[in-house]
Amino acid sequence: GGMVCGSIEPVSSDEDRGWTWQVCLSNGGRLCLCREGMCMLSRYRVDAVAAWSEPQRSRRPQLYAFYNANDHPLGFRYAHLGHGTAKGDFPIVGMTAGWLPAELVNPADYDRLRSESAQVRIRFLGTFCDPFDVAPSPAVSTQVKVSTAQPGQSTMQVLLMDGGAVMVQPAFPSAPLWSKTGAGGKGFGSGKGFGGKGKPNFHTSGGSFFAPAQIQMRPWGNSNAFFKPRMAPPVDALQMVASAFRTTRHSLRDHAVFRGKLRQLPRTKSQQNIEANLSTDRIRFAADAPSLLSANCPTLSTSPPPLAPRPLLSVLCVRWFDYWSDPDRCSDYSTLNDGYFTDLFDGPCSMGKLLPGEFEVFTVFIRCTADLTKLQPQQLRSMLGGRNVVAWYFVWPSTCSAEGAGYVSE
Repeated sequence: GGMVCGSIEPVSSDEDRGWTWQVCLSNGGRLCLCREGMCMLSRYRVDAVAAWSEPQRSRRPQLYAFYNANDHPLGFRYAHLGHGTAKGDFPIVGMTAGWLPAELVNPADYDRLRSESAQVRIRFLGTFCDPFDVAPSPAVSTQVKVSTAQPGQSTMQVLLMDGGAVMVQPAFPSAPLWSKTGAGGKGFGSGKGFGGKGKPNFHTSGGSFFAPAQIQMRPWGNSNAFFKPRMAPPVDALQMVASAFRTTRHSLRDHAVFRGKLRQLPRTKSQQNIEANLSTDRIRFAADAPSLLSANCPTLSTSPPPLAPRPLLSVLCVRWFDYWSDPDRCSDYSTLNDGYFTDLFDGPCSMGKLLPGEFEVFTVFIRCTADLTKLQPQQLRSMLGGRNVVAWYFVWPSTCSAEGAGYVSE
């Protein structure tokens, strides 16, 4: 949410005996601080009549690591919100690239930190939020639609619709029974039209099918007999979709379409800490890091991890929240396509290639024009610590009152 501030002063009342400093905050709250060995203790109350919170002990990080939201192996985009509780609403403002406090998942990996080519498992500390977790697509089971068979349509298809809906074509059971033409034909039921990793291949027509639309005639004994084409038995459209995604019908209740694949619907709007495998050149640690890793005294390091130098470049990126409905790998014009941003930040000649570790990106995910009015320019500017600062806007201005995906009112 908002930014609060205040001046640090020595404590002046007997009530605060045992505490060294106090801060009267701009929101009416009050903070007390004192040192306990190598740690800092703090307590807080929201106003003069409220009770004090339990003392909180500061935690010095073992190390700092360079975080990049675009590195997520499943294509999720988690923004680091800080170390508080996520408000769970738009606009979502957080760091998507930059140096963050972290710790080793396995303390035994400390010796590997000194190797320039090793990889270790680390845990980024703080609160993270993905726009999908705040405003996910509806469950697939509620989005399956059956279309009317179109003239000349020759294959069964499962199609992605705007908003993550799934359409089954042609309509069943009103369509005639489909038949293969030729011994080598491959169709929807054969599984050939599927892509890898549970993703239906929506661009492969499979083999050729035909639907007999006229009354057919066949010989029967010494005479000709007429018959109408058989009607297909009722088909469970949900089961068709489940088969296309190579999953069960039941799982469609708690999954949504995400970039043409399935993603588990979120249980919470944020999560604490994120783990990742990183190369050691993206990690900074203290010379006495073993003392930080000690189980007996986890915070008594004599020196903190060396901080990254001041970023050469700070970027404030304003973009649309829905980065998952467009399943295409990339685009050179659509700001609704996530591949557009991965190319911009990490592609050839990008800052990720030319300035590794020397930049930071704070991303603002918005869902409507009203989200822009909630932003506080002073707070946004205070986040940017680089020697050079730039703001990039990737939403389209519109003079229409009705807003569409990616548009905001002028």
